Amino acid sequence: MIKVVGIGAGGDTLTLKAVKELRSASVVIGYSSYVDLVKDFLNPDAQIMESKEEEIELRLAQAREMKDR
Repeated sequence: MIKVVGIGAGGDTLTLKAVKELRSASVVIGYSSYVDLVKDFLNPDAQIMESKEEEIELRLAQAREMKDR
């Protein structure tokens, strides 16, 4: 299942629901700067796939590939 988690401004502004989803995620795909904002909340065993901001097509392809596994 794919879940999209909004992080707002990141850090202290995350909702409890966002923190819960990030902690339970087995795979996190995102723009590197945004992933950095939430690293403290990620599941330590999660596979993290980071990319540049302009590589949105790459992130979409990665999400589709992971969904099919």
